[in-house]
Amino acid sequence: MKKLNISNARFGGTSCRYQIVLLFCLTFLGSAVPGFAQTTVTLTSAKDDFTYEGDADFNHGNCAGLLIENFTDFNGQSFVEFDVSSIPATSNIVSAQLVLTHYNWSFWGEGSTVPFSVRRVTQTWTEGDECFASATGTQLRWSNQPNTTGNYGNQTAAASDADGTLYTFDVTSLVQGWVDVTFTNYGVGLIPNSTTGDGFISVYAEGGPNAPRLEITYANPIILSTTQTNVSCSESTSGAVNLTASGGSPPFSYAWSNGATSQDVSGLPAGTYSVTVTDANAQTQTASATVINTGLDLSATVSPESAAAAMDGAINLSVSGGASPYVYAWSNGASSQDISGLAAGTYTVTVTDNASATCTFSATVIVAGTEANKQLYLSDGQTLDRIDPVSTNDNSTASTAELSITNPQTTIASDNFSSGNTSGGTGWNGNWTITGETSFTGGQLFMDGGPPFDFATRAVNLTGYSSAVLSLTGRCEDSSSGFESDDFVSVEVSTNGGSSYTTLWTRNGSQICPEDDDVQTQNTGLLSLPVGNANTIIRLRSENNSSSEDYYWDNVLVEGLSSSGINLTESFTQAPALCSPLTILAGEPITVRTYTTVTSGNMPGSPNISATLRYGATTIANLSSPTYNAGTGLLTWTTTLGSNITVPAGQSITLDVTTAQSGVAFTIDYDSATDPSLIDLPVSTYINVNSLAI
Repeated sequence: MKKLNISNARFGGTSCRYQIVLLFCLTFLGSAVPGFAQTTVTLTSAKDDFTYEGDADFNHGNCAGLLIENFTDFNGQSFVEFDVSSIPATSNIVSAQLVLTHYNWSFWGEGSTVPFSVRRVTQTWTEGDECFASATGTQLRWSNQPNTTGNYGNQTAAASDADGTLYTFDVTSLVQGWVDVTFTNYGVGLIPNSTTGDGFISVYAEGGPNAPRLEITYANPIILSTTQTNVSCSESTSGAVNLTASGGSPPFSYAWSNGATSQDVSGLPAGTYSVTVTDANAQTQTASATVINTGLDLSATVSPESAAAAMDGAINLSVSGGASPYVYAWSNGASSQDISGLAAGTYTVTVTDNASATCTFSATVIVAGTEANKQLYLSDGQTLDRIDPVSTNDNSTASTAELSITNPQTTIASDNFSSGNTSGGTGWNGNWTITGETSFTGGQLFMDGGPPFDFATRAVNLTGYSSAVLSLTGRCEDSSSGFESDDFVSVEVSTNGGSSYTTLWTRNGSQICPEDDDVQTQNTGLLSLPVGNANTIIRLRSENNSSSEDYYWDNVLVEGLSSSGINLTESFTQAPALCSPLTILAGEPITVRTYTTVTSGNMPGSPNISATLRYGATTIANLSSPTYNAGTGLLTWTTTLGSNITVPAGQSITLDVTTAQSGVAFTIDYDSATDPSLIDLPVSTYINVNSLAI
């Protein structure tokens, strides 16, 4: 009698206790890893057939086995083709393993050993529909077998190998070529390394759990490209960035550094704009584009009026770009480059170059002593207000949700069977339903496996998740006769109420316990589950067609990523809105300071985190490359404006903080005497507040 004890399942764990199960861990590691940049699929043969020199005109496409033979004048070679069209053409193949299973085929028999290799087929071929029958039309036979090239690994198979012995080949480069169409996919040939010898062996053909299979792990990165529309004036907001996203897993969401969430952005002044694109599997990619001013560039140095009515203010205008000479038309009627003798007020100039290109610029003269630095504090409800939490001795710190470019995976459902009944664990839709000789014993789920076979099913709600995975491990105690080739255990899933099931993982015969009197730990690895169904049924199954053999399942874990995606941006909006226009001065520093708590990773000294100040859809300033103080947790951005910006009455200033920093998660802390996060603005007008309650 043999026993399989499945225990110590760990979601995301890939370590293996025994070397024999390392293949299983590597095989199924894939889309469940944090970041979901990789996906693992197992493909079984779409068609397979073999040719035999001794029956040169026979087809064998419907046989249970595939022949590989180097017997002199009676050679045999097999051909297997897989459909890889489900893998996006932009994918990078991380790993691809061709797995063949030895078949003790009594119908054909076996003898001696056969060294053979896997080679790329270079011509189309047609699978036969019989087993040892005359081929018709273009059906594969010895006389029309396709050519092969290359060598993707060698194995020596022996007639003495146990049924179920695995022959594994690394075909990563081959599958990459199929996917990116470097060459056409006509499959592989299993070709003896010599045509003279006395060996003949078989592997299982398509149609059963031991069919030839490809175990592929691939990364399908998001590919971004941008084209920008430049501006021809430093004051223009006619710039645009058009973004193209491909690869990944659509649909995509977009988070721009100026707060936009559309694919393309427009109405932009000159500057650099970054975007983080997130796909349906929470994979992210960033890109940036720079809108360039290709024409006139205007700036000014403004001298204030020394006192009210002194009429001694001045604006010295700097002009570059375009085609000189330039013509000036000021709002006060002046036509010189610089103007002086000015009262406090706003003055506008239109500059025309020699190619008739124009650019309009405004500057504000203030009365000396009336300029000020005004602070907007990050406050309750993620607002901005004028209340200084230090002055009010506010000791309650508020924090935003965690910002991160990685969507953390969470536990959806689990059960370690410690309760000893069908209702144990958490997160499930209902209880386990068990059939046959299934029961709970010793903190595990026991299955005898004998007729009428054993099942255990339980449903879980996978709506609201972009991806989800299941994992288990196991231990086999092989005590006597050995598992038969038609005995197997499997993990399956149904999304149609149990009408049909898809196999996620299966092992049969000696794959479960390869030796008598052996204790063998196995690990299913991470099995991808379909999402979006409120009643996804997981089924554990054991079938034994001969003697009584026992299986024990334990520690079932389901985890996933929320479809709400990752959190890249947190925003704070001024309340109440401005009662009168607010002019933010050019040439003076704008400072944004936010206190942070790093929840995972290590924040670098100058992280890739941006801050955008705006009102509505109009950008005031984009701030990047902040400094980070690890002792205080303070992020500090500074910038200056090239020209004054006036925020109209009735508008509210908004601060957007957006992260593109990999490997770091953090919160923004604010509204307390210890964490007085704020915006410091150089202004010539005051921020009016029409109500204040403390």
